[in-house]
Amino acid sequence: MRTALPDALVVVDHFHVVQLANKMLCLVRRRTNSQDRGRRGRATDPEWKAGRRLLRNRKDRTNEQFAWMWNPLFD
Repeated sequence: MRTALPDALVVVDHFHVVQLANKMLCLVRRRTNSQDRGRRGRATDPEWKAGRRLLRNRKDRTNEQFAWMWNPLFD
């Protein structure tokens, strides 16, 4: 991009940044689960529950659920 359009301003929107982060998280989770357990993830696996928790919308969570997930990131 910089070679073809040196004066262009690179813009990234929130949706696509979050989408890419979720894709990468899922790839890592699937790979590590496959290496550790030798199988695909199941709903009873802690990694699967964590992945689903991260993908839920804020409006679908209670304040307690959101605080439980969010606060340790800042501690």
